[in-house]
Amino acid sequence: MKKTLNIIGILLISVCLTACNQSSSSLNNELKDESCNNLDTYVDDCEQTNTFDETNPLDFNKLKIEDYQYSDEFTLGDNLSGAICELVAAYDNFDSSKNIFDNDYEQFFISKICQNSRYCPQYIETIADDNDGILSLEQIEYVQYSLTNHFIDMSNCISDKGIDVYDTSSGLSSFVIDSYEAEQFENTIKLVAKAHKFQDEGESLKQVEIKATLIKNPRSCFDGYSLLNVSSVEDLKQEGQISHKNESELAQSFFATSIGIYDDIENDEHSIEIYIDGDDYAITGMGFYPIYASQCTDVEQSGDKTAYYFEKVPDSMYMITVENSLVTIYYGVSIESIDNICGKFDLNSLH
Repeated sequence: MKKTLNIIGILLISVCLTACNQSSSSLNNELKDESCNNLDTYVDDCEQTNTFDETNPLDFNKLKIEDYQYSDEFTLGDNLSGAICELVAAYDNFDSSKNIFDNDYEQFFISKICQNSRYCPQYIETIADDNDGILSLEQIEYVQYSLTNHFIDMSNCISDKGIDVYDTSSGLSSFVIDSYEAEQFENTIKLVAKAHKFQDEGESLKQVEIKATLIKNPRSCFDGYSLLNVSSVEDLKQEGQISHKNESELAQSFFATSIGIYDDIENDEHSIEIYIDGDDYAITGMGFYPIYASQCTDVEQSGDKTAYYFEKVPDSMYMITVENSLVTIYYGVSIESIDNICGKFDLNSLH
């Protein structure tokens, strides 16, 4: 009898352990499924690589971030539209997976997204109103993550106290999107937009076509989307193209979209810089004195080549030609004799 009870006891223990293991396995699977769904609400297959950065240290609960609620049809909101325009003004071709590692990206992000007197995302405006204009380091990193879908540590350029977003500035010109078409896919949007560039005085400078790829990011403060890439080209075929008032504005438009430092192909180990000088734009290099956009006297365009003529002083002329991405600076005493190359650079060689 005692032997029989022992056998029954062993069987009961075995059954309990089996049931517990099955229950534990089922619970683990449920937690795994729930965890996967929480990580990425728009990835259908839990085995698919997560769209979010798995090393992202942001505490969305602490930041009080709620998932964005999408409508059936895509609408380009002001937060996202403004960010696209700022990227177009700074980059010919922005790739979030690459440009976030540029040396000047963090400075661009702080000055053009966080401290811009012309454009301010609603999230920044709300936080600033509640905190006397101060955004913490983590809040700034969240906005950057929202923009690109990539987290980067910004503690090397921002103190723990954060930044004052009321300490603002803005460029001389910017873009405004006039119209757009959007092609919707499961998790992404292909956007093609028409935009025009304008100065603070309200005068239009040129029209551009913008192409952008957006990815759904429910935690993004840019209307529920992050930007994978943004590019733009001047729209020269647009009917009713915006006309330019005079030649100096054409030169100013070119200078304004090309600000930066470039390697001088003509003069080894030297560089050419395009920069803002007061209310004007200028270009300077080793082989020539500063040339100002306001000094432009004539512009000629033929196919893919544009030539800008500048009169420095009587009997002293400069010509800057732009053909695709190659820019060449010539010098001469008259338009007919401008044939001495004093500088050359590729717009793709921006430092």
